[in-house]
Order: sequence, then C-alpha cells, then structure tokens
Amino acid sequence: MQESKSSPSLTAAPTGAAEGEVINQNVYGAVRTLAEQGTPKKAIARQLGLDVKTVRKWLRRTWAPERRRARGRLLDRWREFLQARAPEVGFNGVVLMREMAALGYRGGYWAVLKYIAPWRKDWRGEGLPTVRFETGPGEQAQVDWGSTALYLGEQRVRVHLFTMVLGFSRRIFARAYRSEGLDPLLDGHAAAFAHFGGRTETILYDNPRTIVTRKDEAAGHVVWNATFKDRMDFYGVSVRLCRFYRAQTKGKVESGVKYVKRNALAGRR
Repeated sequence: MQESKSSPSLTAAPTGAAEGEVINQNVYGAVRTLAEQGTPKKAIARQLGLDVKTVRKWLRRTWAPERRRARGRLLDRWREFLQARAPEVGFNGVVLMREMAALGYRGGYWAVLKYIAPWRKDWRGEGLPTVRFETGPGEQAQVDWGSTALYLGEQRVRVHLFTMVLGFSRRIFARAYRSEGLDPLLDGHAAAFAHFGGRTETILYDNPRTIVTRKDEAAGHVVWNATFKDRMDFYGVSVRLCRFYRAQTKGKVESGVKYVKRNALAGRR
C-alpha cells in the first residue's frame, strides 16, 4: 500500500510584531517540504497560493528571520533638523511635530519624543523635586524673569519675560521686554494687576538687584530699592524674598516661565 503524501499546512500566525516573520517561516517550511516530496514548482505555487517566483526564491536560499527596521531609523533623515531645532524650541514635541508635518513628516508624535529623549535629558538637567507649598486664593503671587529668543518679523531677537503666577489658581501673566531693568519690572506689575483685576496680599521674588540693594540674611536685614518699595507700598503688597540658594521655593513661577518659553512662544514667528 502506497503511503499518501500529505500537504503541509500553514499554521495560524500570531498578530503583532512577529507576524511577518512567522508567516515567512511557515511559507518557507511548506515550500521546502513539498519540494522534497518531488512536487513541481508550479504545483507548489498553485497549492500554496504563491507566485512561482516566490517559490523559486524560497528554494534558492536558507530561511532566516528578516530584521524589522528600527523605528528610530525612520527619523534618521530628520536628525540634523532635530538636533538644530529641538534646543531652540525647548525640546517641545508639539512644536517639532507641527513644523515637521509642514515639511512632510508623516510619522508619530511619540516616535519623535523617544528619538530626542537622550538629548533632552542632557539639555534640561532638571534638579531634584522639593516640597510643595500651597497658598490660598488672593494670598500670594510669584514673580520672576525668563529669557528666550523669538522672531520679530524676520529678525531673531532675545527678549526678557516678566512673568507673574497666582499661587492658588496658577494663572499666568507674561510680557516681553528688552531688558530686566526697574522700569520694565514696574510696568510688568502694573500690567499684571490690570490683567488679573487686582493684586495679591504678598508677592514672592528671588533676589534681583532691581529689588534688593543689600541683604544680610543672618541679621534679617534687607535694604530695598526705594523706588520699587514705594510702588509696592502704593499697591498695598507685602514683598517677600526667597532664601539665598533656595530659589526652588518659587517653583510655581519658574514652571510658568518654562510654560511661556517652551509652549506659548516656542517656534512662533
């Protein structure tokens, strides 16, 4: 009695990243088995639903899993752009995606973030977290300066950002100036109070020279800039300073400055 030759079957392949490799392996195994049984190439192709060229290909070579192209390599042609542009926009993924899409990029947002992550980590160098300090409504605001480069027309210029953040609601007011002098500082306060419709009981500052003429922390003695102090007294605002080397205590406004630089203004013209 002649033993019948059973046809090899293509087992169901899993879904996901390995699917293509499993299908290829199954096809290769089926083609080789039929060929070893003496089945002609055209018959193999017809039986497995393949092109005869595919059958010849699998009979010519030894099967090995095809390496999937690393996703990062899809962004390699954008590497020069990202290395130059990412630091300019504070490694803001939304801004980078917007600009790359306009230039023809059709990949994913998270792929971009993953690609630039090593550079971003080195660039940011963020410090250790500190204890969160909360204040009530109308109790405290925080003021600080930041700086960034942006375009005025076609010219790229550096501006200084007066930023005030309300401690309770985290609402932000920011205005750009050409310097961090006393006049811009006072104008920034007036504009912020007008924007918010009032002022808080206290405002927390770092220790800029436009505010503090001299400070003896050990003795608890502060010599204020007279013009600044007179203006704050006029508004009825109590002025407080961060302790030396503890600027982290005004983390709300520092986060506000980062938001203005890295989100509101980043990449804008």
